[in-house]
Amino acid sequence: MCHVVLGSASFLSHVASLDDGNATCVQQGGCPWCGGRLDRADYPRKARGAPFGADLSLIVSRTSFCCAELDCRKRLTPPSLRFFHRRVYLSLFVTLAAILVNGVTPARVREVAKSLDVDRRTLERWRAWWTKQVPGTRVWEALRGYFAEPIDLERLPASLLERYAGAREDDRLLKLLEALRDLSHSALMGAS
Repeated sequence: MCHVVLGSASFLSHVASLDDGNATCVQQGGCPWCGGRLDRADYPRKARGAPFGADLSLIVSRTSFCCAELDCRKRLTPPSLRFFHRRVYLSLFVTLAAILVNGVTPARVREVAKSLDVDRRTLERWRAWWTKQVPGTRVWEALRGYFAEPIDLERLPASLLERYAGAREDDRLLKLLEALRDLSHSALMGAS
């Protein structure tokens, strides 16, 4: 099922439109430090992991803003559904690849690495990020309180995806990405 979402250019378009809506709200709110106007100052990205046939213009930059006031000029990068912090691969790709290598065996990692055209070591780093680093973030501390029963950290992100209701996997995945949106924001990535 994950391959269906990975191959869906329309899912990426939907995620990008949600990011754009969030960015517009952030920009309209003005500079949080001085109240000045926020000008667009996107970061270029060489993102990987786009679904086949996707509009690549959706992933060539990360939306960011810069305060127009000369005395301030602080930068503000809104949280994103498309990107996890400074990762090169799209958040969708990192999430689904980590789900596919659940129950890690060397053979399974090789199989997924080959089918996704990602180095085995990269997949292993992503699994370590999900199972070791994400649970230590402030984002995770806030999120885990929403669930009555503990989430199996060794099976992240699959164990978290299972908690979201929805008949369609793409709906559940969108809820997961929205819940983890703040993992894209550097100030919130620190350990608690």
